[in-house]
Order: sequence, then C-alpha cells, then structure tokens
Amino acid sequence: MQAIQITNYSHTADEIWELYRNEHYGRMKERYQVIALMLEGRTAPDVAELVHRVRNTTWEWAIIYNEGGIENLERKSPPGKTPQLTKEQLAMLEADLEKEPQELGYDFPRWTGKTIAYHVGKRYGATMGERMAQKWAKRLGFTQQVPEVRHASKNPEAEAQFEADLKKSSQKLEKSTRRSPSQCLAK
Repeated sequence: MQAIQITNYSHTADEIWELYRNEHYGRMKERYQVIALMLEGRTAPDVAELVHRVRNTTWEWAIIYNEGGIENLERKSPPGKTPQLTKEQLAMLEADLEKEPQELGYDFPRWTGKTIAYHVGKRYGATMGERMAQKWAKRLGFTQQVPEVRHASKNPEAEAQFEADLKKSSQKLEKSTRRSPSQCLAK
C-alpha cells in the first residue's frame, strides 16, 4: 500500500499553523494540525499517533486536502441524522402545541410525548418515538406539566379532623401497648 502524502502545496505549514491558532472550532483545528504536521514531513501513521486518531482518519483528511485544499476540509453539513421535520414544520408544530389537543380534534386531555409523536405522524407524516417527541417539545420551549388530581368532594375541614383523630388514636394505641423491660422478657 502506498503511503499517503500531502501533494497540494497551495499553503505552507506555517500558513496552516496560523489557521490552526486562529480557529475556534475544535474539529477544524484538529484537521489543520494534521495537515500542518504532514506538510512538515511527518507520515500519516505518526500524525495519527500524535493526535490520538486512527490512521484512516489522517489519511482521509490528507486525501481531502490534496483534492480541494483548505476549503475542502470544512464539513459541508453537520454530523448526525437529518431532522425529520423542516423549520417550517417545526414552527407549525410549535403553534399546534400552544393549542389544546381537543382544538385539533383529538380526544386526549393534554400533550405528552406519546400524543405529540402521534400528532407529528398524523399531521406531518414523520415517525418518532415518545422520548424524541419530548425532546422536540423541550427544544421548542414547552415543559411537561401534569395537573394535580383532586377529588371532587374534597373537604379540607374533614381532612384536618381525620388527621387529629388519627393522631389521638395512635397515641392511645401506643400507650396501651407499652411494656416494661421485665414484661418483654417474661413469658
């Protein structure tokens, strides 16, 4: 196998080091470092060991630099999966989540991860899990709020009376079951 070398000499190692020093984006900084070291005469495996990367990564960056220079080293799109919803759809989803589910024809009482995922599938044709729907809602600025359940016939006075009676009963029970140490040992 032929060793990969830098064949594009449109920039000197010093120029690449200057770009390295002025770069704030960590991924580009690392790529500049690899190219500068290779322009100084180091081999791809040596550079890989220095920057704690696998050899194939330094080879790829060298090939990319040879083919298109500095501009080619920049990533064209961010890493990761492309979003299932466009920016316009996200804006529409935000407007949907500001409404009650019943206003959109649903019979569930509030928005949850599961109901948001269902709505996104029905309205936008995108599938997502419950957890991803919760993350999207959070990114849009929504928080999960569950109403406190209250019994319809709740009576605060009756509750206070019950707690007082319970306390008296437990004190009586405690007094009646107290034993002396000698009573505990006796059979």
